[in-house]
Parts: sequence; structure tokens; C-alpha cells
Amino acid sequence: MKVATSIRNVFVLLAALALSVPAFAGLTIDRSVTVTDEAGGTLVMLTAGTKDEVGSESTTIATFTDFQPRSEGREIDGEVVRSRVRTSDQLETVYDGSLQILSPSSERGGEQLNTLTFKSLSVVRDGEGPVLSGTVVYNDEVIDASELPRPAARLLARILRFFHFA
Repeated sequence: MKVATSIRNVFVLLAALALSVPAFAGLTIDRSVTVTDEAGGTLVMLTAGTKDEVGSESTTIATFTDFQPRSEGREIDGEVVRSRVRTSDQLETVYDGSLQILSPSSERGGEQLNTLTFKSLSVVRDGEGPVLSGTVVYNDEVIDASELPRPAARLLARILRFFHFA
């Protein structure tokens, strides 16, 4: 009986401690990531955020300087800001910024400079999958994000994939 009473007292003590100590302390996160390509171009990402028992919020500023993600010589310059809010039900990510993409000469033609601008480009992930809204401007052509053709949506996903470093 004494062993059973001792074990029961240990469980009561552990339960009391669990109720008196917060289950999750709020966290502040500051992160800096620099990615350098073979040619010396850089992608610098600065992230600041908070996380608590309710969810999390963060802002990442990505600065591209002559960044060449692949060996074909395409260079990316510009800045994109990503804001994220996560709750227990969904994740909302909003992008704002502008990029210039310089493609080298090829058999199809000479050097080409394209601009890509995000204006409140929102990606909401919940039980039904990702939903895009906002505006994408590609070389002065305004496109509603929800109406992007599938190939353009894939291209957009490839560009935003750089944020996995943050």
C-alpha cells in the first residue's frame, strides 16, 4: 500500500506542477540567412517573428543581388517581403515586392529583362488547400493571382520557393 500511495502522490505532484507552469512560453525569433551562388550573387533573408500557444507571425525581407539560382546565367535583383500568420486552422502568407529577372542571350534571342511585381499576393492554406488572391504584374501586364494559368502558377511557386531558406 505504501508504494501505491507514493506513486499516487508523485502523480498528484506532477499534475499540480503541470497546471501551475505554462505549457508554452512565447518565443521571439530573429534569423539571418545569406545564400551565395557560384558567381557571387546573393540572396539575403532577414526574418523576425513571434510564436506562442495561439500561433505565430513573422516577416521576412528577401533581397536578391545578381542572384543566379541556376547555372544558365539568369540573374535576379530586387526585394520581396513575406508576412506570415499561422493559427491552428490556417496559414496565410502575403508577398509584396518587385524583382527584375535578367536572362542571358540564347538561340531564341538576345538578353531579356523581365519584371515581376507582387501586390498583396496572398496564399491561404487551410483544409481545402492553397488559395491565391492579390495581384501579380509581369512586364506591366496586371494579372489577378486567382486567375493565373497553371504554368504561370508553377513559375510563381518556383520563384517563391526561395523562402524555404528563411
